[in-house]
Amino acid sequence: MSDELLTKTLKKRFFIVAAVCGAVLFAFLLVSSFFGVDRRDEAYYIALAQRFSFGDSPFIDEWHASQFFGFIVMPFYLLFTSITGSADGIILFMRFVYLFFDAILYLLICV
Repeated sequence: MSDELLTKTLKKRFFIVAAVCGAVLFAFLLVSSFFGVDRRDEAYYIALAQRFSFGDSPFIDEWHASQFFGFIVMPFYLLFTSITGSADGIILFMRFVYLFFDAILYLLICV
């Protein structure tokens, strides 16, 4: 076999393995989004977006260094609350948003 043909074969195999691993990982994360409680910062970032959407000001009402993440999450918070009329289910929605962006990054990097 020539080196060029071997390289194409290896690239094709890598693509197939990456696609299968990505699909399995995506399915696992999709199913696990419905279960569990996050005891870390998941609710904090959503509450921060809620505070900013209610009119709190950065550097005046919030001094924590992670306040800038509230600006990233706030458009999704506002989209969800404008469609549903309340914040019921916002945690699950944000998990799906995270999963969507995670899948996009996986496709851009690995495939």
